[in-house]
Amino acid sequence: MNKSKLIIIFLAVLLIASIGANVFFAGFTIAPNSNDQTKLGMVSALSQVQVNIDRELQRIGCSLAYASEQLTNTGLTGVQADAILSALAANSTFIIDAGTEDLNNIMVAVQPPSCSNVLGLDVGEQTWLNTNPHGSIKPMMTPVIPLVEGSEGIAMAAPIFNTNKEMIGTVSVIFNPQELVSACIAQTTEGDKYEFAVMQTDGYCIYDSEPEYQGINLLTNTTLSDYNLIINSVRQTAEYISGYYLYDYEGTNWQLYWTTINAFGQDWRLSVHHSA
Repeated sequence: MNKSKLIIIFLAVLLIASIGANVFFAGFTIAPNSNDQTKLGMVSALSQVQVNIDRELQRIGCSLAYASEQLTNTGLTGVQADAILSALAANSTFIIDAGTEDLNNIMVAVQPPSCSNVLGLDVGEQTWLNTNPHGSIKPMMTPVIPLVEGSEGIAMAAPIFNTNKEMIGTVSVIFNPQELVSACIAQTTEGDKYEFAVMQTDGYCIYDSEPEYQGINLLTNTTLSDYNLIINSVRQTAEYISGYYLYDYEGTNWQLYWTTINAFGQDWRLSVHHSA
């Protein structure tokens, strides 16, 4: 059974549980008077967006692993390496650039050429990298971090080994997660009926339908301190891999479902919101 089918089955079970009277899910009591049709739509939309995001992240990760294998024979720099990086950068519309770094973490090649200003820069120690030379190449993804390109974004990287299984450097891509998530929501049937958010487990908001929340830590930002129920929902979302929650925002009751996207060493909490 493939991953998409498993996700849909899980969310169907979640829906069945949520529409029953006083059923508990992930520690929360589900209100029996909530609109069941709305819940069905929320769960369906959540499932579609989850599948879309996971598919796009897998596309980037698989392309990165393939590029790493190709660079085993070409090395980190040169015409052939540039061709591999160019193809890698073109494989997803969300990739900003693709590059190789030597063992001193210095960017030694990058594509497209418009990003050549980062050549020679130190990208920093990549302590999260999987450097196991045995078995298949496994890319790893960072949380949102400051980038040498001068903005914030996410990097995904894989080690490069020579034919003797000795690590000679890394290959990486950077991408804008807000653009990726926004496009995945836009692809979803009736996705515009609901509000969505994507959060790291530390509370950092990667994406929100309300743009003012993007790029802040929802657990520590003082502007949210007066909205205790919102903060409580964020805490629950960060703590549990999936669930259902009711909260009040400016006098309106809202309900949310959330689930987890696990990809390349990172967990993203994906949630869908609608008035109750």
